[in-house]
Amino acid sequence: MSEAEKKRRADYKNNRKRWMSVLTVAFLVVLVAALALSYLYYNTGKSFYISYTEQGDVDYRVYLNENAYFEEEYIGSDQVYVASLIDRVWADFCYELVMEEPVNYRYSYRVDAVLEVAHSRTDKVIYAPVYPLVEEKTVDAPGAERVLKIREAVEVDYATYNKMAEEFVTPLGLKDVESRLMLEMTIDVISTCDSFEAENTRNSYVVSLRVPLSTQLVDVEMTSTVPQAESKILACTNNSARASLGVATMVVGGISALLLASLVIYALATRNTDINYEIKVSRLVAKYKSYIQQVTNVFDETGYQVLLIKTFAELLEIRDTIDSPILMNENEDKTCTRFIIPTNSKMLYVYEIKVEDYDQIYAVAEQPAAQAAEEAQA
Repeated sequence: MSEAEKKRRADYKNNRKRWMSVLTVAFLVVLVAALALSYLYYNTGKSFYISYTEQGDVDYRVYLNENAYFEEEYIGSDQVYVASLIDRVWADFCYELVMEEPVNYRYSYRVDAVLEVAHSRTDKVIYAPVYPLVEEKTVDAPGAERVLKIREAVEVDYATYNKMAEEFVTPLGLKDVESRLMLEMTIDVISTCDSFEAENTRNSYVVSLRVPLSTQLVDVEMTSTVPQAESKILACTNNSARASLGVATMVVGGISALLLASLVIYALATRNTDINYEIKVSRLVAKYKSYIQQVTNVFDETGYQVLLIKTFAELLEIRDTIDSPILMNENEDKTCTRFIIPTNSKMLYVYEIKVEDYDQIYAVAEQPAAQAAEEAQA
């Protein structure tokens, strides 16, 4: 083989490998992008769970009218009070929600005074007008916030509400009833995810201060529907970008499939008889390595009767029959490989793999592999 022929062969194969490498790298990059988008698409539609704790409380003071019995302006919580000495009640409501991870959420709260008149034995409410003390406030908290704190202080005139209760009970002549003033802060917490679920499926909480309305002794009581330091589960489904991710996944997946098809088509279209010859020889040697012995020198066929065998399988059958090794030799031009079995009877069994029409394969030099392949197959 001349140097020009060697160069034509090397250029063709190098160009082919280069283009196949480019297509392979492009396919792998796009495939990784498609897999990443698929992962994001799957997870944006999947519920995830975040632990959180919450607690609610209310502190209060009972302010007194001027009297001859107490020097203090007010009396603190957890005591019993004389109703006739009460001027006003001050209440300080607080609520705290602590999340394990930042989550976008919306919350609203309000503070109301509820004047309740109930049956003393069954505690069923007969009359319960509501008087807003703090109008409802709604806030969208940013996702960076992990802690929600609400604090609101109110004051109510005890005597006014006591009088309102009497004006309802006395004219109607009601018996066996008790009146109370409920100071309530109601908190609604809503995640901007698809669902915000706790074990009891409740996301509205009330912190209440119960103040009996009476002319005698008053025992103020704080109640709350907020679980004190109880861990719950916040379930969210993030669908904000799901549609866009779905479209992007399909587009990038389609591009990766197109690149893979292009790579396969290009590899098949540029496989000329020279390349097919190399593939066929390498596969055959790899499969029957234990039966083949490679020799570097050309076998001297002088005096032998040469018998050409059509298939390598037939050559294997002959080898098994006469128990003789299969010798392999490739010519210097790397255009023909011969597998031979010599016998003592001077018969030489030969199976050949060679490049057909070699002179026509590399007729045009210095051209890209794809173009040369198209002209070779034209």
